[in-house]
Amino acid sequence: MVFEELALGLNFSPLLSSTANKGDSLMTTQKETTSKAPTHTVYVVKLKDGADEPDWIKVGAAWEHGDKDGLNLSLTILGQAVPVTSRRNKPKTD
Repeated sequence: MVFEELALGLNFSPLLSSTANKGDSLMTTQKETTSKAPTHTVYVVKLKDGADEPDWIKVGAAWEHGDKDGLNLSLTILGQAVPVTSRRNKPKTD
């Protein structure tokens, strides 16, 4: 099974929402990128006993948000594509 074919078919827009808490936005929507190709590859780095170099196992792909403050990831876990969104931490204002 080729992971990129699975990842490109996912729609991350349902994962994005806007929630207000005392006027602060906890999660925001981002601009769509024009490229459908992933901007990053996600790996698990597994140390091997007695080996000089670890194994880098590809487990997914990621697309950078248009505002450069986050990533949409599609991870393959137990044969299932799992969407994950990561956003940069911003300082809280009182």
